[in-house]
Amino acid sequence: MPGSPALARTRSKPCSGIVEVIWAAKKAGPIRTDLTKLPHVLSGGHTNTGKSVFVGQAITWLALHNSRDRLRLVTVDLKGGVEFNLFDRLPHGIGRTARDLETCILLLKGQEEELERRQELLDRAGVEDVHARTCAFLTGHSRTWW
Repeated sequence: MPGSPALARTRSKPCSGIVEVIWAAKKAGPIRTDLTKLPHVLSGGHTNTGKSVFVGQAITWLALHNSRDRLRLVTVDLKGGVEFNLFDRLPHGIGRTARDLETCILLLKGQEEELERRQELLDRAGVEDVHARTCAFLTGHSRTWW
């Protein structure tokens, strides 16, 4: 929940975990992961088990805790639902939610081009991963985020 003490402690810190997200809560505390180490997530399960709710909560949390400069989203809903309609209005989005295969392919091609562009930037900067690139930006060794 926004404003809760558990979430306040998980905000991203420069050079020590770029985008941290809570996946579940247990008695011992929240289960967290750093999306720089896990940049893609697949949510699977049976019908009516909360997959869309989980993804919606994760997107909401990420959008609340990260600026558009730090987080860009592509949403795909090929089953034709309305769960992601709200996210089409976020400034973090790259286009509207893809709801058909043709739009999905176009979005993914655009993402492939962006990945190639970023890989070139990583190569030119002499760093091996997003974390090192971000640290270079945050410490003033790079003038642009991407």
